[in-house]
Amino acid sequence: MVPQVKYAFKAMTLGQAEKYQTRVGVISYGNNITEFARLTTFSSFDQFYQQNVPWSGAECSDLKGAIDLARDGFERDHKVNRKKLLIIASGGYRQGSYENPKSSADTFKTNQGTIMVLTFEAGVASNDLRQLASPSYFLDASNGIQPDKIYNMFCQANCFCPCISNCSSEADRWIASGGDPNNGCYLYPTTGGIQYLAEVMCSKNSGTLAMPKNSGDCLSVLNADKTNGIWIGLQNKGNVLQPDWRWLDGTAATPDITSQLNAANGNCTVLASTNGFAYAYSATDCNNYKCWSCYIAPCSSTNYCG
Repeated sequence: MVPQVKYAFKAMTLGQAEKYQTRVGVISYGNNITEFARLTTFSSFDQFYQQNVPWSGAECSDLKGAIDLARDGFERDHKVNRKKLLIIASGGYRQGSYENPKSSADTFKTNQGTIMVLTFEAGVASNDLRQLASPSYFLDASNGIQPDKIYNMFCQANCFCPCISNCSSEADRWIASGGDPNNGCYLYPTTGGIQYLAEVMCSKNSGTLAMPKNSGDCLSVLNADKTNGIWIGLQNKGNVLQPDWRWLDGTAATPDITSQLNAANGNCTVLASTNGFAYAYSATDCNNYKCWSCYIAPCSSTNYCG
């Protein structure tokens, strides 16, 4: 089990640098709990792979104590604006007389942590461990590990919204739409301005005016102002007679959107709620006064936010 878990990290860049680095700590648990490495220990995959983690072979496991020790390690060594991922790899879990680990696991997850469970034993023990895992982070490894699956889980766990400044509070963070960063990260300023000001302010925070191209995006963007409409990143690059509606990324708007836009009303676009979850695009003068929504892609293994 141990060599397989180690090898699953080969596709990742292990180290201590600020960007594109995964940091790993190692705890062994059984009748005794041992912290073999802190998050600050390894600077390369080779160092991690060579770490000796002996198999305890204990009949019962103090898994609650191991989770608590891991939580302490994150509190001590964790960097801000990094996702916390706890991997529980078990070759055969038996609680015995030790405390149930579920409360400790739930506390870790409540505090923005993710728990991945790799179980090398099928049956009842596997079911006991399944309840500790975050949704979609349980992996039956009784027939061996599939490294690609673990790597993909790491990528998913590392998806989060970046901070505006130093991440000292939740108010400094971009907001995940619907609580899921995969839906995009947004800022919803409470003040308004002309369209040009909206673009500048979004750019100052390394984002862009939101570009809601589908219904899901529209519902996320409209959290800012559902009634009066908000500036979005769609402009007419043509003229009144031959409009050419383009998103800020250069792509053309689809016919279902352009059919709602009358270039005679202006070259900028607002999105507004019409009734319940319904919405509409409309063209307007770029010097009108509106609120706006800013968008930024979430941090991930391919778009790391330092």
